[in-house]
Parts: sequence; C-alpha cells; structure tokens
Amino acid sequence: MAPEPATGAQQRPFRIGEILYDLALPQRDGHGDVWYFQGHRASDGMPLMSLDGRPERCSLANVAAYLGPLSPERADGEGPAVGPVSAAGTC
Repeated sequence: MAPEPATGAQQRPFRIGEILYDLALPQRDGHGDVWYFQGHRASDGMPLMSLDGRPERCSLANVAAYLGPLSPERADGEGPAVGPVSAAGTC
C-alpha cells in the first residue's frame, strides 16, 4: 500500500502548472538529491528550496525544471510518498 501524503495542517500545497507539490514533505530530484522547503519564498511567492538543508536556496520552479521530476519523500525517510498530483487528477 502506498504511503499517504501529509494531511490537514501538515500539508503545504503549491501548484506549478499542472503539478501540485506538498512542500511539507522533502522532494527528491531526478539525481537522488533531497530538497527541503524551509518556509522561505521569493518576492513573487515562489517557494525556495535548499539541498540537504544547506543555506543556498533555489526556486521550486528551477529545481523541478532542471533537476526533476521531483518526488516527495516520506517524513520518516522510509522511501517515497505519493507523487505530485496533476491538476487533472492524474500524474
């Protein structure tokens, strides 16, 4: 059975195009690196992500575009959570 995404107050949804990301969960990029949203945003509201908790930040849009696809990781580190959801309800 697939793990469930964060629920209720734990969710931090953000949509880029057709993809809805839950920023309450770490995001693994296509190279296996893990990105975290630590509450920082660009002036336009775009979430800023940091690699493995480093102080340097990149926009979620750039991480997804250049290093994606992104897949959420369970908070307990025990593997992938349910993937990003498209606006149409399919991945």
